[in-house]
Amino acid sequence: MISSLSTLLLSLLIGASAGQEYDFNAPPNVWTSHLSTFGEGCPPTTAEIAPDFTSFTIKYDLKKLGKPLVSVGPDVPALDAKLDCATSLIIRVEQEEGNHTLILLDSERKGFASLEEGATGTVNSMIAGHYAMTPGLPEPITQKGPMSGAFSSLSPAGNHPFKDDPSAYGDMYIKLPGRNELYLRQICPNDPSANSYRGWPNNYPDGASVWGTEVSILDRFEVQGTKGAVGTGDEFTHTVYLHWYNGCHY
Repeated sequence: MISSLSTLLLSLLIGASAGQEYDFNAPPNVWTSHLSTFGEGCPPTTAEIAPDFTSFTIKYDLKKLGKPLVSVGPDVPALDAKLDCATSLIIRVEQEEGNHTLILLDSERKGFASLEEGATGTVNSMIAGHYAMTPGLPEPITQKGPMSGAFSSLSPAGNHPFKDDPSAYGDMYIKLPGRNELYLRQICPNDPSANSYRGWPNNYPDGASVWGTEVSILDRFEVQGTKGAVGTGDEFTHTVYLHWYNGCHY
């Protein structure tokens, strides 16, 4: 699925505005670090980056949580009906690989729900980068009962309330043919004018200096009605699809 999606996205990206062609040029080595998840009642998470660096996935371990993410019912505490989980991580590259711009293309969320007649479950998400004032807003997910099983949603990661006026967001978004605004992150170790939100060095004990850009995701889960649950099964996943090109956008 990732391969076919990447092919489609690449065809949309070629021939972008200002004569710039955003060819796919991922660094030869990309990884994640500094994964943190915050929120009372949130399960443990892991982060995996695809072998071809076209996506990263946050996985919520529901087996360790031991219950659905959110639920309502006769014997369920009212506080269990809502849950906010904020996850942050750093996407890393080697400094010697030079400057790269990372576009957050699409958000895909997958999970399971069990909702009786009259119950409604929702998932709302935000995606942001370090120092970002205007997060991307993937399309909300709404599931209505009766239903029991898997759900998923794929939508642009750069959706936001003022998507028809990207100038309001400066250089954090870019307009490409056939796409909504796309969220930009930058890793620019070789640009002396780079601001701190473009990436920063982190020195390891062995003396190696690596660079990266922080990405944060907020997933908000809610269920309403008399009986139902969102986040059943073993895991809930949030995948963000990526596009890389050489150089810095600024």
